[in-house]
Amino acid sequence: MSVENCTYWILCGVNRFSIVNSIWASIDKKKIIPSEIVLLFSDKELISDKIKNSIQALVDEFLDGQCKINSGIISEWEIKKNIDMLVDLVMEKSDNKKTLVIDITPGRKTMSISGVLFAIKILRRKEQFKNITLQHIIYWHLRDSEKYQNKWYSEIPRTNFNCVDLMEVFQ
Repeated sequence: MSVENCTYWILCGVNRFSIVNSIWASIDKKKIIPSEIVLLFSDKELISDKIKNSIQALVDEFLDGQCKINSGIISEWEIKKNIDMLVDLVMEKSDNKKTLVIDITPGRKTMSISGVLFAIKILRRKEQFKNITLQHIIYWHLRDSEKYQNKWYSEIPRTNFNCVDLMEVFQ
């Protein structure tokens, strides 16, 4: 099933290949077509032109340039603070219906935990988040990561890239 016109939140660590490959695989294998990608980093120093340019190239190639790219900062350590910040971020446009995909693949462990706990909060408080449809919580597992962690998605055998969708676990 494809997902179109969604907001794609990706919790970002330090490896640009991991960040770009997660988005690329989601477009290719899961048929996710975001209208907005929000890169959430733990430090503004990590928001590099290399990452932004790589994602822009991906958007231009596979999404016909029709996707906004935004970025934000969340704490690497403060899980509760992150959840509150994610709630504020999603509620900014709460009048509008929003389909959300959360990708926890490249995030630091505590950031990924924040993403999962935020997703659980959305699922448990349906009235508070009535305009939000949480479509996927994605984790891309890379087999033989030492060999492929600094390779582009197109260079990795598809059998080595497996999607774990936590929404399937929650349902």
